[in-house]
Amino acid sequence: MVNRQLDAEALVAAVRALETLARDRAKGKEDIDDPHLSLNDSEPLPYDPASVFLLETMVSIALQAPQHIEDLW
Repeated sequence: MVNRQLDAEALVAAVRALETLARDRAKGKEDIDDPHLSLNDSEPLPYDPASVFLLETMVSIALQAPQHIEDLW
C-alpha cells in the first residue's frame, strides 16, 4: 500500500498557494468589474465558480489531514 499523505510542510504550502490564487482571483475580479470597489467594502464580490472551487479544495485538504489542522487553518 502506498502512503499518499503529504507532510505538514507540503500541506501548508499547498493550502497557502490555493489561498493566494483565490485572493488574486478576487482582486482581479474586483479590478475588472468595478475599479472603485474594495475588498473591504460591504458590497459582495461577484460569484466566481473558480474561487469557490479553490476554497472548497482548501477545506478538503484541511479535512483530510486533521492531525495538521492547526497548521492548515
